[in-house]
Amino acid sequence: MDYDLGLSKIYELVINADPCYAFLLDSNTFVQNLMVSAHVLAHCDFFKNNALFAATPRDVVNRMSASSERFHEYEMQYGKEEVEGFLDAALAIQEHVDASLTASRKRAIKEKDKEHQEKQSAKSEGRFDDLFALDKYLHQEKGSGHASSRFPQKEAWEKDLLFYLIHHSPVLTDWQRDVLTVIREEMLYFWPQLETKIMNEGWPSFGY
Repeated sequence: MDYDLGLSKIYELVINADPCYAFLLDSNTFVQNLMVSAHVLAHCDFFKNNALFAATPRDVVNRMSASSERFHEYEMQYGKEEVEGFLDAALAIQEHVDASLTASRKRAIKEKDKEHQEKQSAKSEGRFDDLFALDKYLHQEKGSGHASSRFPQKEAWEKDLLFYLIHHSPVLTDWQRDVLTVIREEMLYFWPQLETKIMNEGWPSFGY
């Protein structure tokens, strides 16, 4: 409403990519766009040189475009309501990520998961072992008075809820896992901007 009445304006939009993209309003005056251009250049400089942005993907525009096309295909295949409902659920927990979850930690977690799965497979020798395991689980749940987690306990401390669900959820389908992965990657892309909001705006202001 404020924008329609001319009471406020979005002067610029800057996308952290390589090269950076900036969108300016054609309704701005020459002087306004001159100031906005200087402001935008400072944002681009901040994105390029601040350490927190070092790991952000620089081809984010192409990635988001490809993800959008896949989401559209999922809507055609599984129904718009189904996909949008899952997207709403994913966006509700999108901030539960861990930006410090480095590649080495990811590999270590995956290796531990692989070892755990191999041990579980080695234990299963009979055709009905899964039924016996289920019966044992139900007895444990009844005896303890609360449901025991189906997720591996060794990663119960993990802060990155999205990463945890992507790799451990027994109910997610392939397309849901892909959607959750995209939401997580986009949140990690925006995370440095959340952490540096004041400094990121202060750097262009200092440049004036």
